[in-house]
Amino acid sequence: MMGRSYAEIRPGLRGVPLDKYIILYQVADNTLEILRVVHGSRYLKNLFQSDENSGY
Repeated sequence: MMGRSYAEIRPGLRGVPLDKYIILYQVADNTLEILRVVHGSRYLKNLFQSDENSGY
């Protein structure tokens, strides 16, 4: 559970910065799932809009 919470974008979403990137992940049932690795200058809220529309 390291890193910053991004729950305002997606429940359970967390992120860890690495150089100029952010590793976005979630933890479920003791399993770490890396969802995306994105450049830190990206507007993160837009990255998960298609997931919300598709039901994921």
